[in-house]
Amino acid sequence: MFARDKHKGEIACHSFMIGKGKYDGITRYNASIPPLVDDMPIILSKDNKNLYLQQNRCQGCSACVVACPTGVLGMSNQLNMRLACIPRVLPRKEDSCVLCHRCELACPAWAIYLIERGSKDSTHLEGVNVSHEGE
Repeated sequence: MFARDKHKGEIACHSFMIGKGKYDGITRYNASIPPLVDDMPIILSKDNKNLYLQQNRCQGCSACVVACPTGVLGMSNQLNMRLACIPRVLPRKEDSCVLCHRCELACPAWAIYLIERGSKDSTHLEGVNVSHEGE
């Protein structure tokens, strides 16, 4: 199902079912590059984590919406630079988020991030410490 190579910072997702769709062989190699969260809006803040969306990277495929087990995310009418609808947190659903990272892992464009707050020296992606380059 999900595998993480902690030494290389890679996330791999091998043939798993999400709702009605099947996503095969989605592999992430850019987890070793910390996201520039200062440039991304926070779409949800819960406990000590923020959910960020890199809007212009989003392809509007709704994989994150389908992957969410609690129905927190939905597609909005707002368009990004690709003219794709972007996801949003549905009204009165903020507290339903279980911080499971399924939206993050389902995104083929790597446009959504669930990141621990308060870390200046490193970015924490699903419990794996990924240090900034040059430090």
